[in-house]
Amino acid sequence: MVFDTFAQIQKIRERLIRLSNELIRRIPTEFSRYIKTEIDWEDQLIGISGARGCGKTIMLLQYLKKVQKSRNAIYASLDDIYFSKNKLWESTIPT
Repeated sequence: MVFDTFAQIQKIRERLIRLSNELIRRIPTEFSRYIKTEIDWEDQLIGISGARGCGKTIMLLQYLKKVQKSRNAIYASLDDIYFSKNKLWESTIPT
């Protein structure tokens, strides 16, 4: 998809950031998954596979909650309706 204006890209980016911030804000941190210590969080891209409902998203959101202020990172679910018609790399905008 080609965007008409930079303003359209900014609007989409801001929506994804808002969604990420809301998810991170609401995530509980009273417990954490044992595998969290085995992940190299310094990698640029981390893929985690597993059965539905086993805690993958919660683990990622808990990590982001811990480091959000010191890193430029957001959580973006590829289940978001935006990604049904747009590719992830088309959403990349220089900051």
